[in-house]
Amino acid sequence: MRKVILSLVSAVTLAGCATVSMIPGTTIVEATLSSEQSTLRNASEAYVQTAEDENWVQPSGGIMDLAKVLMDGVSGDQDGRAGSYLEMLEADIADPEVRLTEIDMDVREAATRLAAITTEAQAFIADPTAAEAIRRSDVMSFETSLVTAQKARTSFIEALQSVASQGSFDMNPTQDALTDLDHAIRDARKMADTLADLRAGRTIETS
Repeated sequence: MRKVILSLVSAVTLAGCATVSMIPGTTIVEATLSSEQSTLRNASEAYVQTAEDENWVQPSGGIMDLAKVLMDGVSGDQDGRAGSYLEMLEADIADPEVRLTEIDMDVREAATRLAAITTEAQAFIADPTAAEAIRRSDVMSFETSLVTAQKARTSFIEALQSVASQGSFDMNPTQDALTDLDHAIRDARKMADTLADLRAGRTIETS
């Protein structure tokens, strides 16, 4: 059991180093968006909304919260204050084994949904008109979904550590799910860089 907990702690440390590349230009002013957002932006915003609705993360504190995550890999709303994923989970589910099942489902959903957004982004940049059609809001929305996934991962790790400290459970399936989430985050991070390059007018590889 001690080995499992140490493994989880190590995973948290590694995740804390993750950053994404934000596009420059805080003074950029864009024309008013049409009533129709891009499918990429819709998918990205839906991911963030799901994460908040499911309590994987708490609602964002705005640009300062985003900057803290990018620099430190963790947000101030993940510091264990009331309303965290772990506290809400413990309040709703007394049995730690049942909590483990719930965590496992949440991790898998987070990974699957993030991978789907990256696939949407891949289709977006493959369009011949992507370089002209991409908006700053498209890039920022995708980056926000990536940051949300990183914050959710922190919540899941904290909850898993709590379960591991309460008994001997089969953590392997959820560890596998965490690996899938890590892969989804890795792919999304690469895509965030690609979208930023596209927005900046730099040549990108779509193959």
